[in-house]
Amino acid sequence: VFNEVLRDRCREDLQRKLEIRHRIATVQEDKLEKPEQAVATYRSILDEDGTFVPALKALEHLYTELDRPRDLIDVFERFVDASEDDEGRVSYLGKISITWEERLEDLPRAIDAQERILGIDADNGKALNNLARLCRSEGRWERLVEVLNHSIKLSDDGKEIIDHYLEIGEVYYRDIGKTDQAEQAYLAALDFDPGSRDALHALG
Repeated sequence: VFNEVLRDRCREDLQRKLEIRHRIATVQEDKLEKPEQAVATYRSILDEDGTFVPALKALEHLYTELDRPRDLIDVFERFVDASEDDEGRVSYLGKISITWEERLEDLPRAIDAQERILGIDADNGKALNNLARLCRSEGRWERLVEVLNHSIKLSDDGKEIIDHYLEIGEVYYRDIGKTDQAEQAYLAALDFDPGSRDALHALG
């Protein structure tokens, strides 16, 4: 019992210390207008408790204002670790992907973040669409076909399904060089729309 009381008291002492340090950082940021000092203070909080949410939120704001995308990604990764549910983790992985893609132009790492989302929620439509787009840009044709096939299974939109089959056929024919699989994709498109001019044209 004594040890439990001691542990609780230590946690309370640490919490108070971190809250005081957070107030200091807020003064450095808002009153003294010294953002770099504030960053250092917020980071010292995270050295003690890497999931201290007020410090993470403050650093997210500061790194955005200071245009420090790599540091921003580090904060997002900490938010992923600190999130208590899949929705929160997916949200911050999405931010990680966007930052890699738009701010740092690193598409492989943007792809990795989208793959991590699908590791949490394999049927996440937004992540599937983003991953398909990124795979097109990076020429990851086999993975693109997998993503499109999975999207087909989830869709109840006939036009969307046909468009996916047509793209799969084009990718197999033009980029992968597998004409048999291309033909199967075009035939699948015709199953949904026997009058599809694109599919009929592709089949000759």
